[in-house]
Amino acid sequence: MKISLASVPFSTDISDMLEFIKASIVKASQQHSRIICFPEACIPGMRGIGIEIPDVDANVLEEHLKTVCEMAKENAINVILPMEYFFDDKSNRSARTKMPHRAV
Repeated sequence: MKISLASVPFSTDISDMLEFIKASIVKASQQHSRIICFPEACIPGMRGIGIEIPDVDANVLEEHLKTVCEMAKENAINVILPMEYFFDDKSNRSARTKMPHRAV
């Protein structure tokens, strides 16, 4: 089984990151990878490293996650995407996974 590990550029623009993620999914699929794994807090970016990351609305994050899930299904690849999610109105980090035929 082939696994791709994505090395992503730093960006404070989550739309730019989403485009990079989409391109990475396509490339990994074309290279016959079964899984692509992105680094921690890929969306919206790693906080606490001295670079200001804008706050992101939970609905925007969910829409981006839906887009990634659609890309995973279209490209028949499993995606591990660590990102922020909101629980009790607080930002947390979590790894989201998407399998082409089921979510885990």
